[in-house]
Amino acid sequence: MPRKEKKDVRTLILEGDLMRALLLISIPLMLNSFIFSAYNFIDGIFVARIGSIELAAVAIIGPFFNLILSISTGLTVGGTSIIGQSVGRGEKDDIAENVIHIATIAIISGLLLLGILFFFSEAVLYLSAATERIVEVGNAYFRVLLISIPFSFANGVYIAYKSGLGETNAVLKVNLVSISAKISLSYWSIIIMKKDIVYLAYATLMGQVIITALAMLELYVNRKNILKLIRTSKLNMKRFVKIIKVSLPVIVEKSSMSYSFVMINGFVIKFGEPVLAAYGITNRINSLFFTALSGLGSGVATIVSQNIGNNNRRRALKSVNVAMVISLAMSSLFAVLILMLRSRFALIFAGNDFELYGHVIDAISVYSISVIPWGIFQIVIGYFTGTGQTQYSLIITFGRLYAFRFPSILLLSQFAFMQTFSVWIAMLLSNVLTALFALILFARMKRKVGN
Repeated sequence: MPRKEKKDVRTLILEGDLMRALLLISIPLMLNSFIFSAYNFIDGIFVARIGSIELAAVAIIGPFFNLILSISTGLTVGGTSIIGQSVGRGEKDDIAENVIHIATIAIISGLLLLGILFFFSEAVLYLSAATERIVEVGNAYFRVLLISIPFSFANGVYIAYKSGLGETNAVLKVNLVSISAKISLSYWSIIIMKKDIVYLAYATLMGQVIITALAMLELYVNRKNILKLIRTSKLNMKRFVKIIKVSLPVIVEKSSMSYSFVMINGFVIKFGEPVLAAYGITNRINSLFFTALSGLGSGVATIVSQNIGNNNRRRALKSVNVAMVISLAMSSLFAVLILMLRSRFALIFAGNDFELYGHVIDAISVYSISVIPWGIFQIVIGYFTGTGQTQYSLIITFGRLYAFRFPSILLLSQFAFMQTFSVWIAMLLSNVLTALFALILFARMKRKVGN
């Protein structure tokens, strides 16, 4: 991005129309999130072409793999906040130092996780409530996914850097190239060559390698400046502590969310593999819409972080109000669309499996409505992330899982007539209660700064 354009984006974020600034920053992030979810959706269709046991295997492996990636996500979100505040203060050297320190943490932790988990992959799957059949089908798939971990962690640093600068279009373009390659390889492997699910993992690995290659190409183009920064940079323990302090609550938040799916899988599998498959399918369908709203929350984090860095907390708070209006409008539209298309979605995945079809319809009819409260608390989480108060994001997520979701499942499962609906209603109820809790928490914080 040319210097003038960078300056214009920063000026818009700090001084311009907030609606325009939010849309400029958030739309690429929302599209980026949607593209990833669309890939997962399409990936699910490919898995469904292979068989229902493979769908169940992916439903088991997916949450645990996301649990691992939550470390990378936490560093990305925390890094975006820290870099954004440096941009708001106009401190270029500080931006570079932060990137180098974030990259050091990401690369070391990525390699360590790969080394440990690769050799204990079967044990990990059994601990994730996988049956013997699921382990037999999914272990090779899981191992290839694990190889992609160091690349995912390195790519998270690049995304944090670009997002912190407000250059979200660059993130979108890189991910578009990656996703296109992944879908092409998946189509060739599953539809044309009739291969098994391990080839879908190869497609994921290739997609991550492509992002790393494009990031490295950008580094090569700017190699003179970067080599100078590396030579003059000194690793500083205080900076490491600051990054970890901001990122750790997000890591715990994201990992707790992923772990909750692992735990819920253990509960859902009691109803049978078709119900577990339906749960996994519904999560893929929901993610098409839910993650777009998460992208809006990430846009709020960028706007808030730069305005906090510029000592303009009132404007940061105002951006939340604007984003909340956008979120409510979008999430209401998404809820209507999901309900209107539920039979088509179910048919795509279930085909002639009428039992699976029925479970997917039931899940969408209840669970998917929670896109509205989801959109509300994503905006609040975005605000707390932007201010660097990521501990409040952690409190919201912990409340959602351990104060609302699991107690709801345990309570509703006591009523035998509810059967699988105990899961779907608990999902909806926990998101509604979380939205209310997040709004109360945000209102209390808002009063503290005199608004």
